[in-house]
Amino acid sequence: MLQRVARAEWRRAGGGESGDIPDSIGARAASKSETDQVVLNEVAKQIKDLVNAIVKQAMEAADTIRERESSIHKLTMQLASAGIMPATMATNVANSSRTRTDSEKAA
Repeated sequence: MLQRVARAEWRRAGGGESGDIPDSIGARAASKSETDQVVLNEVAKQIKDLVNAIVKQAMEAADTIRERESSIHKLTMQLASAGIMPATMATNVANSSRTRTDSEKAA
């Protein structure tokens, strides 16, 4: 997802049709001198490495969040099966199951 956002921003900024920053830099390097080509290709490689590192970190963070959400769900189910209702669950249940009075409906 981060790669898509980066590519969209690159295209929006006029960076080219493909939206791939390293490829765009590499294409521009082809028309430069040999020294410039080496420098631009190295910059493109470093950018690609940074993008990959960011994507990897984002995926790891998303995995951690999913694992924690799963743990919370499992613990909530264990509490419910033991007849214990955490305060947030009790509030949600009370709000969703309570019928409104005529005066509340009018307000």
